Amino acid sequence: MSVQSPLDNERKNIEENEKIYSGQYDDWDDELDVYSLPPRSEVHHSGKLKKDTSSEISRSKAKQKKQEKQEKQFPLVKVLLVLFISLVTIMITYPIWSDMLF
Repeated sequence: MSVQSPLDNERKNIEENEKIYSGQYDDWDDELDVYSLPPRSEVHHSGKLKKDTSSEISRSKAKQKKQEKQEKQFPLVKVLLVLFISLVTIMITYPIWSDMLF
């Protein structure tokens, strides 16, 4: 009776897998010829052509959406900027108007 450790079982599995899959990927180099593929500029340029041929209606809708987005953009930042500027102004002018109040 022999006791097999988990490492022995794993080693046997690896050897079996090597026997099964050996030589499976050897012919891949012959199948793919990189030089027969088109250049990237041609492949990606076709998508730009499709966008250029879109209708005038979709362009106007896109412009409207962009304008709406710009109008809605950063309202909180604008408020915070005004508050910051006013706070700085109050701090700078404090010596002047504090004498008048006190």
